[in-house]
Amino acid sequence: MKDMELIMAWRTFHKNGHYVPLEKHNQYELVYYRYGMGITQIGDKKYAFSPNTFVVIPPQTLHDELHQADSEVIFIRIQTDGPMPTGIFTDRNDSIYQLSSFILNETLQQNIHYKEMLCIKLNELSVTLERFRNNKHGKKQDKSFEYIINYLKENYQEKICFKDLAQQMNFSYDYFQHRFKEITEFSPQQFLIRRRIEMAQNMLTDGPANCTEIAQRCGFSNSAQFSAIFKRETGRSPQQWRRLSRGQRTAQR
Repeated sequence: MKDMELIMAWRTFHKNGHYVPLEKHNQYELVYYRYGMGITQIGDKKYAFSPNTFVVIPPQTLHDELHQADSEVIFIRIQTDGPMPTGIFTDRNDSIYQLSSFILNETLQQNIHYKEMLCIKLNELSVTLERFRNNKHGKKQDKSFEYIINYLKENYQEKICFKDLAQQMNFSYDYFQHRFKEITEFSPQQFLIRRRIEMAQNMLTDGPANCTEIAQRCGFSNSAQFSAIFKRETGRSPQQWRRLSRGQRTAQR
């Protein structure tokens, strides 16, 4: 067993847009993102984080965080006499979250023999991280694309430059387009358009907004572009879609 000491454990919440500036510590730091999404730079590498991902940061390594959605984060700082796996990981079965939460609660409650319990759980955490390292290779890039897909779903109304997004993820633009289509069966631009059309359909069915308002809220340049793309993708004009969808809803009542 490694000689491991808990230096600090805490939970915090960050709002969308919150930036944690570059900092470094003398110990390993595990940062668990229970929910939220964003970008963290660790040393000279950038990683995209999303719900149930975590990073392990080596001692004396500069790192920051940019949150692109409201986030819940658990931090655990550990002093150890041996190396730990570092980088970004996906916690598919909640094992790291459960250990992190247990360690945090033990620190806060300090029940009898809590130091002995912390020692046990820290070593369990170390072993579990080693297993994550062995299963990590080959999955890292797919996790980055999972982040990209979620990002497009959440920010469909924004003007998005795919070349900048690929560069942000450290992918060549050609590889980014090719891999994105392998995963989703659509090009990035097609995926974004389908998302915008999907949200526009909801607005046409459920609300009073006109084409100009919907175009603006769904990321189209103007109502003419919106109407043309909508008809190309659905076979109907926005007005036809609204009448048909609302008529079907009325008939079902």
